[in-house]
Amino acid sequence: MSAYRLKKSISILLITIISSNICAPLLAENLPAGTAIQLRLNQTLSGATAQTGSFVALSVVSDVVINGVTLVKAGAQAEGQVSSAKKAGMIGQPGSVGITVTTVTAVNGTKIPVQAISSAEGDDKMVISIILGLLCIIGFLQKGGEGELNNSQIINARTLSNVEIN
Repeated sequence: MSAYRLKKSISILLITIISSNICAPLLAENLPAGTAIQLRLNQTLSGATAQTGSFVALSVVSDVVINGVTLVKAGAQAEGQVSSAKKAGMIGQPGSVGITVTTVTAVNGTKIPVQAISSAEGDDKMVISIILGLLCIIGFLQKGGEGELNNSQIINARTLSNVEIN
């Protein structure tokens, strides 16, 4: 009787493993192209300190749910890079910073290709700098405002293609 129970247990285990592998594609959900995903920067970026090409970490703001299934959880990691960075210059020229978001991580670890671009430009103080410069030479030394993307800003990304998530 003991050998019978062991065989039965092993049979049930094998059936469960095989059927879960066969049924896995049936349980997968599809994240459609163009799905909106809201993101937030994990740090503040400034044109004065950011370097073009450097890594940027972001977090998903809210769950992405398709057909009642959560495919991307709030807090999931998203990645991008600094696409442009310029320090504020003399004579009131503004600084700027821009980022491009490339991927978001799904609940199963899949990297989902996304597209999002965000940029900010500082205050242009050129006119006031020139006026002050004409009155006093020190006015020409006034810098423009720094471009800054802060970590409270929401960035809207969109998926680039359909992605199957198990």
